[in-house]
Amino acid sequence: MRALLIPILFLPFSLVPILLSGQDFVSFFTGDTSNVIISVEPAVVLAGGGSDNDDAMRWMLSRAKGGDVVVLRASGGSGYNPYFYSELGVQVNSVETIVFRNRDAAFDPYVVRRLLEAEVIFIAGGDQTVYFNYWQGTPVAAVLHRALNNMDIVIGGTSAGMMILSDVIYTPTTQSVTSSEALSDPYHPHIDSLRGYNIVQSPVLTNTITDTHFDNRNRAGRLVTFMARMAHDWSWRVRAIAANEATVICIDTLLIARIFGEFPAYQDFAYFLRATCDSPWKPQQVIKGLPLHWVTEQGRTVVVQKLAGKRDGSALFDILNWKALSNDVIIEYWQVNNGTLEKISGNDAGCHSVTAVNDLHITDESIPVFPNPSSSTLSFPHSDKVIISDISGNIITILDDCSTYDTSHLTPGRYILQMLIRDRWIARHFIIAR
Repeated sequence: MRALLIPILFLPFSLVPILLSGQDFVSFFTGDTSNVIISVEPAVVLAGGGSDNDDAMRWMLSRAKGGDVVVLRASGGSGYNPYFYSELGVQVNSVETIVFRNRDAAFDPYVVRRLLEAEVIFIAGGDQTVYFNYWQGTPVAAVLHRALNNMDIVIGGTSAGMMILSDVIYTPTTQSVTSSEALSDPYHPHIDSLRGYNIVQSPVLTNTITDTHFDNRNRAGRLVTFMARMAHDWSWRVRAIAANEATVICIDTLLIARIFGEFPAYQDFAYFLRATCDSPWKPQQVIKGLPLHWVTEQGRTVVVQKLAGKRDGSALFDILNWKALSNDVIIEYWQVNNGTLEKISGNDAGCHSVTAVNDLHITDESIPVFPNPSSSTLSFPHSDKVIISDISGNIITILDDCSTYDTSHLTPGRYILQMLIRDRWIARHFIIAR
């Protein structure tokens, strides 16, 4: 059902919010109504919920280069309009908050057009299950997927808005599971929906689940349980990113994450988790009604890197190589012993199963290349140079400064993708399937 739109073309500039309302959505608009076309500095912004971090939000808006901001939410009102438009002191052309009232809004041409025109898309907190129900399989989901897959604009979210942006999302249909419930039964009724690749498919967050309000709501046990379920059910050597309230993870096109917060005044931490690279690695007991048991011989069951967010965003994490770039990183090994989460101090977060080809050329299955197998467009981290070869090493093409490749002309089979990223060659195999 189309929303009832109030014409706004006669107002080329407005400092007073313009309200568009209909049965499917409500829109609050502040700023210049003309669409600007600007070359932005793309980014992914993941906020842990609670209070917004002003420094991180300024960083996010600055990447838009004065463009248009669209805020998506399914509850609440226009609070982000003045905050983004004037209170942070970063110039933007406009801020529009679109509040979804039902799923029909995700098909509305006005909503889709505004998202396609945006330089920043920011998803507010709320309920990720509602977002999933409203957006899954809709044009809105397609726009979000494109933005993350191409990484050509600034896209972010806080709380539920952060959780909906990862490859894997937890969408409870009743109440959220607690850590004690999850650890005591990995198939607890409140873990009724772990969904993979249902809203977005992201090279930045491939095989990754996110969680928010992390220490504030004691969610470590449930996140490890989610990882165990994904390892057991889907055979994924999974990764996870979690953030405390008011902690923000800002990822640029080189896949370097800056952690914003106000540590040490507050316990603003971001967590980067990865299932062990050792073998065997899968959980020993993931059975309905029984406690989770996930302990490996080497003791590195889940390798955790914990970084404190600071006002200047100086704590850095390399998403591509899954490695902290800050010396003050806290490394821990987490495991679950018959339903009890145990945290052990560690000193090495490296993945020692990576096979070295030579000093600058490695093969690493954690490098995000998606989809694989592919039938159309292959996505990978932004690279200075890309070489596509067949399995015999015959070069098919050489590309510069790209993050996607159209594979539609390739015949089915196995190929080699070589990427030059920050003076380092990285290789991955990919498969063409029709």
